[in-house]
Amino acid sequence: MDSQIQRLQDEVSRLHDQLNRMEFDLFNQIIPSLFGSINQNSEEFFVLYHPQYYTVFFSFGMQKLFDIHESDFKFKSFEQIKSRIDVSKHELFDLIFVNDNELPKSFNYILFEDKYENIEVTLDAVQITENINLKLYQLTRKCILSHHPQLLESVLDAFPQLIFITDNKGVFVDYHKPKNEGVFLAADSFLGNSVSDFFSEEISSAFLKITTEVLENGDPQQFEYSLTDVDGKEKYFLSNMSKLNSSLIISSISDITYIVEARNEYQRLSTTHLDIINSLNEALYILNEKWEFIYVNKAAENLYGYSKEYFMGKTPTFLSPIGMNDHEMVNQYLVEAFQGIPKLFEFYGLAKDGRVFPKDVSLSLVNYFGKKAVMAVGRDITRRKGIELELESARDKAKESDRLKSTFLATLSHELRTPLNVIIGFSDLIKMDSVDAKATEYAEIIYNRGRDLQHIIEDTLDLAMIESGQLKIRRTQKKIADYFSELDSEIQQLYSNSNVGVVKVIDENIESEMLSMDHTKLNQIFFNLIKNAIKYTPSGFVHYGISNYTRHMVEFFVEDTGVGIDPQYHELIFKSFRQINDGISREHGGLGLGLAIIKGLVEYMGGKVRVVSELNQGATFYFNLPH
Repeated sequence: MDSQIQRLQDEVSRLHDQLNRMEFDLFNQIIPSLFGSINQNSEEFFVLYHPQYYTVFFSFGMQKLFDIHESDFKFKSFEQIKSRIDVSKHELFDLIFVNDNELPKSFNYILFEDKYENIEVTLDAVQITENINLKLYQLTRKCILSHHPQLLESVLDAFPQLIFITDNKGVFVDYHKPKNEGVFLAADSFLGNSVSDFFSEEISSAFLKITTEVLENGDPQQFEYSLTDVDGKEKYFLSNMSKLNSSLIISSISDITYIVEARNEYQRLSTTHLDIINSLNEALYILNEKWEFIYVNKAAENLYGYSKEYFMGKTPTFLSPIGMNDHEMVNQYLVEAFQGIPKLFEFYGLAKDGRVFPKDVSLSLVNYFGKKAVMAVGRDITRRKGIELELESARDKAKESDRLKSTFLATLSHELRTPLNVIIGFSDLIKMDSVDAKATEYAEIIYNRGRDLQHIIEDTLDLAMIESGQLKIRRTQKKIADYFSELDSEIQQLYSNSNVGVVKVIDENIESEMLSMDHTKLNQIFFNLIKNAIKYTPSGFVHYGISNYTRHMVEFFVEDTGVGIDPQYHELIFKSFRQINDGISREHGGLGLGLAIIKGLVEYMGGKVRVVSELNQGATFYFNLPH
């Protein structure tokens, strides 16, 4: 009898110890795992406290608030915890925790008492060995609901996630659904059923695979999948799966539809932008603040022959042929580009196959995924450089051709002038000494035509000298009154036998001012303009003089009342060998060099010439010269 009593007492003691171990597992494993899974990144404040085992769990928010870790609070009294936190936070700690005999104030809490009279524990040997984990969980839930019937549900309702408890075979052991969640069925529809009863084979297989891995290694994992809601819309979810104990998994499920949609939209936009960038003909590079490549487009790969991966982490130096680029200048440009100053310069590139080519490079500051970077855009200008060389060669040839032409004309004019002077001189002698009227008439014709030819040769020589740049400017100083007095006496021969009145117009207030320029060239310009004015003015007047005088510039003019010039020909008349009426027989003769020479002389001396005229309303030529 005593032995039976002893065995019963031993059995009661064993069961009591087992119950204590269950209680210890409850606080040490199941509850922290449950709330730890739910609150991995939550700022909420939770404390799991037991009068015997003291503090078992501080939520992430509490750990962050007091800057403590698990070793600072687990199985420790409030006073022990207080001694481990910073002194500056003691006052806050006291506001929350009065002492070990009182509950935390103003925070959610869970408290277990050492009273389990209302808990029925019916565990036989088989249940203990095969179903201990399931029974422990059921016991845990029963303990919580017995002592605090609505506390756990209230706490869980505060979280927006779905919560599943499943065993190692994927059978739903428990389930908590937020009140505003409408995707899934009611909890009792899940309990006792497997994930394969509700989800596709693909999702079920993946879920069971992750379940096995989490139970084996204990490391939490994430599982992303999609489901169709009651309205037929596809929604995306993320399950955070953690080990509850050796055979149970707790999963918190978050609706990440908006995240996935945003991610998909970002990928779509990124793909579109990359397609646009890769469709560019110009090579595009992104460099970080170390001047290393962090992105290049397809055109850059094609231009240099290297893959995108080969560029990454390298600086532009490896793309430069030795001795062909000023690297100090390029580095300075990069510094300024990072300061927001755009840059454009030429750079010689070295391709993978050894080809060297010129390119234009532009640098500008950009924001690349939240960081400062420089975008470089390069364009191969080999073809443009070739065209520039061809144009330069053509220009040189044209200049050489013009020089040879001018040299030829100057030589020809010089060679013609010598015999022509002899012809003019002898015809003049015959004209003066001959007593034969016919001989005198013929000599006069030879003399006049010789003079015309001499003028043509001189004009041709002048034009050749201007175009070849061989004219020499000899500046002298004269008073305005003295200069125009001399000019008037020289041009009298032009109008002495005409019906045109030639009058100089000078403001008497400037007659004493000085003219500092090449007066011989100025005479030639006036002589040609006045001669033209008389030629195209059958009757009327020709005025010449100064229209505007300043310290550094003088504007001269020649005005007539002749036939005038149609505005459409104002540019044409200044071209060589051109007249308004091109043709072999022209009423006034000449080669059309007079105005071309005037324009050449004026511009050679640093001035400009222009004409103001309408048909049948006369013409006024203005030209200004620096002095």
